[in-house]
Amino acid sequence: MDADLAKTLDLAHKEEAIFKVLRSTLQYPASSEAKSQKLVNDIIFFCTSADEPPFWEIWPAVLALGSCIQPGHEWQATLIQSMRSLRQLDDSVAHGPADFPDLTLSLAEHWQGHENPVFLDPNYPPETDVLERWKNLNSFLARLPGDDSIFFVRLGLGQVGGALEVVPPESDSQLPLTECKIWAGTEWIIHCGRRIFKAVTSKDSPENTIPDPGPLLGDIPKQSNERWEFWKKRLTQIAGDYPTTANRIQQALDAMKEAELEKKEAEQENMDI
Repeated sequence: MDADLAKTLDLAHKEEAIFKVLRSTLQYPASSEAKSQKLVNDIIFFCTSADEPPFWEIWPAVLALGSCIQPGHEWQATLIQSMRSLRQLDDSVAHGPADFPDLTLSLAEHWQGHENPVFLDPNYPPETDVLERWKNLNSFLARLPGDDSIFFVRLGLGQVGGALEVVPPESDSQLPLTECKIWAGTEWIIHCGRRIFKAVTSKDSPENTIPDPGPLLGDIPKQSNERWEFWKKRLTQIAGDYPTTANRIQQALDAMKEAELEKKEAEQENMDI
């Protein structure tokens, strides 16, 4: 199934122009490697064609593109590979491997555009295409390679908490939204389980960067092993209630076990030194 690249997400004129160029590159009949490199070249061109790199126009176009491509699609892998290549450049696009200039600011604005009152209003369930784009965006961000920035990890933590720490709505009309949130939360765990585990259980993460707990968490500290264990228990509990996400829930539980095992192995290695 082709990704839905026919629409944009309320982009401004220049952002939409960039979106269309990147979209054309993805749609061009060439290998994934060739298209990935062309995306890199496209973004470098936009950065070098102005006195100051217009990141506030480039990143919204990239995020819009990511939200239009479903998980597992060849184009998603191509777009992520182009971001990986950009991250490795030490120039005006990526100042070393740590971060992309202005990406977090652009993402914060883009994120708020999705989590608007219509999306969160229990009396106004979002339409299917809104939910699909939300899944796509979370999948794209969760798969971005090597991004350990607090902002990105916080986004993942927020999706996990929003899926597992809130009381499920009683209305059947809210079932698609609930399943969407569970899908997004498990996507972050599946692809970022190690980073999320470290952030929520390690005192190395500043407490103010960890999202507050949801109502189901009770007195469990927001930064603790207990919160991680609660998530595991909650995933097991809801697996039978949401059969469409049962397979993903098991993948998330497997990812959590792998994260725990990696930590134990690392601790054992430190003890052996």
